[in-house]
Amino acid sequence: AFVDCAALLDFGFHREEVLDRPTALVGADEQVGALLFDTGASSVMAATDVVGVRPADPAALHVDFTLSPGLEPPIAAGDPVGTVEVRTPSGVVGSTDAIAASSVPGPGPGWVVDLLASMVEVAGSILGPGP
Repeated sequence: AFVDCAALLDFGFHREEVLDRPTALVGADEQVGALLFDTGASSVMAATDVVGVRPADPAALHVDFTLSPGLEPPIAAGDPVGTVEVRTPSGVVGSTDAIAASSVPGPGPGWVVDLLASMVEVAGSILGPGP
């Protein structure tokens, strides 16, 4: 009976050591969100590790990505696009920058060309054919 009790205690203490050891809750370059614009899309990654004690219940770990207000393309790969916050039932564990995994191009000059073409077309219809 003593051996069984000792084995059970060893198992419990080993599990507790594993749970109480700080570890990366969110790793650098781990995907935490996505960006979607008319001109393209990009995954959003954590810029650095967020280290803390992992809760016993995996569902109790919350990772929140907050987009920077007013963010518009063009966006280069590695640009900060917001923040990543990691929470457990005991509160906020830490945060890091959220970065774009790939580039998202800005709006091209296509709308300017279309506008100029329509203005020339309207002017041509008003002025009529040349002499």
